[in-house]
Amino acid sequence: MSGRPPDLPVLVVDDEPVDRMFATMALQLAGFATVEATTVAEAEAVLASRPVVAVVLDDQMPGGRGIDLISSLRSDERTATLPVILVTGSDRIDLRTGLSAGATDYLVKPVDADELVSRVFAHLESQSRWFDAIGAELRRRAHVMALLAAVDQGPTTDAVAERLCRVLHAELGLDGAAIVRGDAGGLSVLAACGQPRWTAAIERMVAVPGAAFAGRLDHPWVEHAGRGLVAPPVVTALSPLRVKDSVFGLLVLGGGQHTTTLGAAATADGLLAQTVDFGLVVARVLGGALERDASRRAGQRELLATIRERRFFPVFQPIIDLRTRAVAGYEALTRFDDETPPNERFADAARCGLGPQLELATMAAAVDAARGLRGDAFISLNVSPDLVLTHADEIREILDDEGERPVVLELTEHEEVPDYDAFRVAIDGLRPRVRLSVDDAGAGFASLRHIVQLGPDYVKLDRSWVSGIDQDPTRQALVAGLAHFTRQTAATLIAEGIETEAERDKIEELDVAFGQGYLLGRPEAV
Repeated sequence: MSGRPPDLPVLVVDDEPVDRMFATMALQLAGFATVEATTVAEAEAVLASRPVVAVVLDDQMPGGRGIDLISSLRSDERTATLPVILVTGSDRIDLRTGLSAGATDYLVKPVDADELVSRVFAHLESQSRWFDAIGAELRRRAHVMALLAAVDQGPTTDAVAERLCRVLHAELGLDGAAIVRGDAGGLSVLAACGQPRWTAAIERMVAVPGAAFAGRLDHPWVEHAGRGLVAPPVVTALSPLRVKDSVFGLLVLGGGQHTTTLGAAATADGLLAQTVDFGLVVARVLGGALERDASRRAGQRELLATIRERRFFPVFQPIIDLRTRAVAGYEALTRFDDETPPNERFADAARCGLGPQLELATMAAAVDAARGLRGDAFISLNVSPDLVLTHADEIREILDDEGERPVVLELTEHEEVPDYDAFRVAIDGLRPRVRLSVDDAGAGFASLRHIVQLGPDYVKLDRSWVSGIDQDPTRQALVAGLAHFTRQTAATLIAEGIETEAERDKIEELDVAFGQGYLLGRPEAV
């Protein structure tokens, strides 16, 4: 308020005209707007029709006592905190009764004008400070909730929990914060941060048999220092975390001197309220991580079954020497029994951490099936850089089972090579039988970098540059440049995605050595 009367009026309720006029004039001279009532019923009508900032109330009036009006005000959430100054004759009322009914203050008749104004000002200032404190607390909680909701999703639930705990501990100034996983079998700590004594207490808590928490995971509660199940060195509040109406754990906050801005007396209650509020956001963020973990585990189980039971088969698409029309090689491709697109299945495997296992399994299947191919044309096997860098020995073992047929490892443009020197060493360890091809040339900067850094034996022209090349001088110029580059570097250029005779004729005219596409041969099983 800063000493300035508010715009809303003060309600003066008194059946005595002189007393009512006196109180009204004193307040108006101090700058307050006023509204009057002579009975409890009139006062209730005024309060029902308009807001007021305070009530100056005579305790005895016809048709009802002032205390009855106070009780009515305190039972309505709109007026529950409204300042009420009870005016009474000292011999006509038990002041304890008035104050216990909810009066904010009292004055004894005859009332001094300055004292009346000062009391009204004081209570409005106090209420304003209280509202400011509540507003600041609500803004702080909203800020923390926004930070929690914006926490980056980590690779695991534990990583997400750790980030959430760090936000709570840093922003709230608590002694500690922890997220505990709980079920009928017991508890386990997903993440905890804070003072060493407090985190040690959390570790002791999860060692308590699960039966001790039976029936308690559904409701928030407070543990006081030295007592209860947690027995922490500080006050601790615990609130259940729910996802889809199922409790999966607890948010645990350890209090201290700065638990709440509302004062030390409210420490336990304030801490519990924060734990419940923040627990809702924590549960929502963690619930998403738990669902992703569950989905990842289900995907891993499905992929492991796919690998174990070989729910896939290889097909081979011919690569044609455009000068002789002979088959120069075959690209091995994988088809899945459930008709899932291969790029989706391999991407799922990479997300689940099973990318190398699926690549090795499909490679082995392709090498095994390639024994049925006629002639000595090479087979081209798609590989990721990670597979070559981390599983070169397994690749060598698989290729040793193939025989004498030449093998080309085809590196896709879409995968980064983290260490070109290490990659070259790994490929050199597989030579001379194994040669290298870079796929999707022209589709992006990465493929050109692969070509310059790795010096491949084959360069595959991305199909986006082949489609409609007979009608597009820009595509023709780029392909002519790549054809010249590969001739100068002793590499062989392969155009993939040839689907029309016009495209094939233009590709030949541009002196591209090899071609691949539906016009020349579709992928088929041996």
